[in-house]
Amino acid sequence: MGSKIKRAVTSSERARVRRDILAVLGKGQALFRREINTAVARMRGLSAAEGRDNAPDSRRNLLNSAIGTLLSDLCREGAVLRSAEGRYLLTCPAVHAIREAELREAILAFSKGEGHPRGEIYAHIEELFGTAKTAGREDDNALRCRAESLITRLLDEGELIAEGEYVRRVREEDEFFPDGQEDALRARYLELLHRQGGPFLERFAVALLSDYYKATGRTVTCAEVIGGSQDGGIDGRIDTTDALGFRETILIQTKCRRSNIHVTERELRGFWGAVCAEGGSRGIFLTTSYFHEAGLRFLSRLPSCVGIDGERLFSLILDRRFGLHRKGGGYVIDRKLLSESL
Repeated sequence: MGSKIKRAVTSSERARVRRDILAVLGKGQALFRREINTAVARMRGLSAAEGRDNAPDSRRNLLNSAIGTLLSDLCREGAVLRSAEGRYLLTCPAVHAIREAELREAILAFSKGEGHPRGEIYAHIEELFGTAKTAGREDDNALRCRAESLITRLLDEGELIAEGEYVRRVREEDEFFPDGQEDALRARYLELLHRQGGPFLERFAVALLSDYYKATGRTVTCAEVIGGSQDGGIDGRIDTTDALGFRETILIQTKCRRSNIHVTERELRGFWGAVCAEGGSRGIFLTTSYFHEAGLRFLSRLPSCVGIDGERLFSLILDRRFGLHRKGGGYVIDRKLLSESL
């Protein structure tokens, strides 16, 4: 899949920040987000100077952005409650100390084969993590809330399939498409990309385009995701060098949209302005949907900026076999690559 990708905040760092948030809230206090930011920054060892640094790519701002995203995730899972005045409170500290990766793997492992009704999955999770052995129901309900939220997300991501009242893990044959069914394969692949969301598409685009540049004879010296609330309209950057030593900086913006929602000329103008402001030599605007006709006319006047719509994106994916395996006269989608761990 190519070299490691530099990210603003890595997945392992996000996991550590999540644990720090739970540790801060685990003391039983209801805290405002700024108080959580301060406490987690202290736990992560930010210096006084770093704590005052308000640059877009500063350690402080990257950490605060990650905290905001993780708090939203924890609220959606039911692990944390947010009051009307904006205070955050942990619902059940013992249950929410369980790592999401452990809970995810437990659900996927139990859902192999023919699958199970949701009630059986919840009962298995409660037994596995020990809440079924406690006297009260508070921890059972908290764990069930987390499991229910996670199952819904796994269904959205395509990791699980619902068949009537049963929920089961996706099998390889579910993702097999014989030759001649490229349209169905494209629709399914782009659907899975869209389900993973914008941050995943940013990482995916940088990885795919890095792979493309290497395959076409370039040396990739930098491949990083820049996305975030203060990214200035640039989601990714790739630096390349060709055989003669010419260097290029390719700046990328991605839009994770449903197939019926277009990219406008205004968005393209804003992106090109950001490319020029950041000193990029080329720009790539990548979307899972399509470009409005006015936007295409604007792109046609820019020799150093291209648009990659959903159809062209899949052609590149197919050409590079990126997240696809050949098998038995067809293609199988690689579910491991199409996951949040990319």
